[in-house]
Amino acid sequence: SFDNVLSSLQAGKADIAISGISVTAERKKTFDFSDPYYETQNAIIVRKDQAADYSSLDAFKGKKVAAQKGTIEEGLSKKQLKDSTVVSLTAMGEAINEVKSGQVDAVDLEKPVAEGYVAQNSDLTLASVALKVDDGDAKAVAMAKGNDKLKKAVNKVIKKLKDNGTYDEYIKDASKYTAVD
Repeated sequence: SFDNVLSSLQAGKADIAISGISVTAERKKTFDFSDPYYETQNAIIVRKDQAADYSSLDAFKGKKVAAQKGTIEEGLSKKQLKDSTVVSLTAMGEAINEVKSGQVDAVDLEKPVAEGYVAQNSDLTLASVALKVDDGDAKAVAMAKGNDKLKKAVNKVIKKLKDNGTYDEYIKDASKYTAVD
């Protein structure tokens, strides 16, 4: 599960972690990070038949909003939807099932991932509003501190993929599919 990704890296079970990891000041105390490969975008999934009810963040007052445990989106939800009940779940597939069944009213997640779920579920849509992402909140590859050789190699690959447009194609292709939980 996502909430174990960084602890696995810290325990030496992996050399890098590349799982939509946001660079934060707190995480920088423990890990080194590559150059950013993606600037975060946020989205909120709601049931299509209720989309008109969610035209502002205030509309989520008193509602249950699911987010994946251990993610930046979980923190954003708790911070910005203070009058909502944030339900932290381990798997996004579980969150999607819960919004479809009415157990929660919405799911907050990364926009490309949200677009993938919406593309595969005709009864879901993106709310017309989203949470504000902190300026500079970017996704990067995490690694143990001090491995400069690995960091240099990872940065070289990121630069190449961004410069030649391959990364943009990855994002476009990924939004067509839902994540496997």
